[in-house]
Order: sequence, then structure tokens, then C-alpha cells
Amino acid sequence: MTASVERIQQEIALLDQSLGTLAEAFQTAYASYLAALGQAVRKQHVLAAYQVCTQGYPQQFLGLSVSQRQALQQALQDLAKQAQATLLEQLHLFQQQERSQQLESPMSLQSDVSTEAQEAQVTELEETSIRIGDETFLQSSAEPSLPMEISLTPARIVQWQARIEQSIGRELAAISHQTNRLLQQSNILPSQLPDALLQHASKTELADGIPRSPNLLNVLVEAVNNAETTNEEEEGKAPELLQVLAIHLRLVEIEFADTPTMTARSKIRELTARLKKLGQDYRKKQREYAIAAAQEAWRASWFEE
Repeated sequence: MTASVERIQQEIALLDQSLGTLAEAFQTAYASYLAALGQAVRKQHVLAAYQVCTQGYPQQFLGLSVSQRQALQQALQDLAKQAQATLLEQLHLFQQQERSQQLESPMSLQSDVSTEAQEAQVTELEETSIRIGDETFLQSSAEPSLPMEISLTPARIVQWQARIEQSIGRELAAISHQTNRLLQQSNILPSQLPDALLQHASKTELADGIPRSPNLLNVLVEAVNNAETTNEEEEGKAPELLQVLAIHLRLVEIEFADTPTMTARSKIRELTARLKKLGQDYRKKQREYAIAAAQEAWRASWFEE
């Protein structure tokens, strides 16, 4: 015999409490993680730039005057500080976005993601160690009698977790590209290197690129043709190839090289595993609730002729 609707509601309420506690833990973990990551990015960004200037292009760096070297180093430090500050702001920015979204749409996001999609997202997050957290998830249901319509759900946490992870990836790509452009403008990287390639290198590994060391991309590319070169000259010449060493900040390498960041990541992995289990229990109880409620509704409206 199926459980009563009231008892299932009580069980879902307990799961809601557990979900709220888990969201608090995620928020704390993300605050620690982003603080550690910001410090690590700042240090490893400068280290990567040092390797490009001293190992990849030592002659070009020596060709700069003392004042030019100092200006370049200061600009690199400014970029690193900017990246650190931006990473620290991520949690606060997403908290503001969540509040705004809740004011515009106070109803639950439950219907936005199917149960299959929820589980797939949680599994993907667990495998790639994506993170989570926001104080807006700490809200409880405004109507305890309607457990299917609560603002805090595993799906919502997964969605927020994916967004903040994407923002971290975008920031790492942005500072990589900005740094490569700075190095090119400072006559360290080849001037013939197309900006599109710099952008691509900052986002992903090229097929034939092999990183020489962490957060660097070593790749052979075709140089941009001189605008004054004629078509006949182009046809008679083999394309000019350039060996390029560019900055490519990668999250996995940053975490691996920094103990505080790796420790914070491990905590988030643990919380993600708990979220997956809680999400499974949550969906199971919601299914039981729907069945029990439907059976009660059937009995309430049924009559013998």
C-alpha cells in the first residue's frame, strides 16, 4: 500500500532541510575556493608570463629597454590583480542575479529541468568537479503543503553551479587572451600572429599543440601574410610557419599546482557527490508524492453507481 500524502510531505520537508544545509555548505566552499583560486591565478599567470619572456622569447625580452621591461611587468601584474578581483566577485555577482531572477519569477524552477536532465547534469558536474553555491538557495518553501513548488531544488543548484563554472572558464580565457595581446604589443610574441589564433589559444588546446609547461601552449602556426604581398608572390612561396609559445591558463593545471585550491576543490567534489545522492532521493519522494496524491484524488472522486 502506498504511503500517505501527509507522511510523504513530511519526508520531503526533511529533504528540503538537508538541501538547504547542503546549499549553505556549498556557499562556504565556493567562497573559500574562489579566494584560493584568485591567489593561484595571480601567481601562476605571472609565472607563465615569466616563462614566455625568458624561455620562449629571451632575445625579444632582452631587446626591450629597462623602462619597457618595467612597464610590461607592471601591466602583467595589473592584469593578474584584475583577474584575482574578478574571480572573487563571481559569487557576489551571481547572488545578485539570483535575487533579481527570483523577483521577476518567484515560482519554482522545478519545471525548467526534467528529472533525467537533472541527473545528467549532476553526473557531469561530479565527473568534472564543477562547483556550486548561492545564498538564495537557502530559502524554504512558502507553502509546506505544496512540496512540488519550492524555490530550492537540486536542479536549481546544478544550474547555478554550471553558470558559475562557466564564468570561471570565461575569466581564465579572457586574461589569457589579454596577456597574449599585451606580449604581442610589447614585441615579445610575433607580430604576424593573428588575433583570432590568440583568442583560440586562450580557450582551448589546438590539435597539434603540446604544452611545454603548465599554462602554456606551444604550437606551430602559419603567419599572417603581408597585406602588400601579391597573389603571384603568395603562390610562389611556401607559407611562413611560426613556432609560438603563448599563455593558456587552464583550471586543472592551476588547481594541481596550488595546494589550497586543490583542497577547496576536494571539498566541492565531496559536496557534489552528496548533491547527486540527495537529488536522487528527492526525485524518488516527489514521484511517491505524485502517486499518493493521485490515488487520494481518485478515491475522493470515485463513486459506485
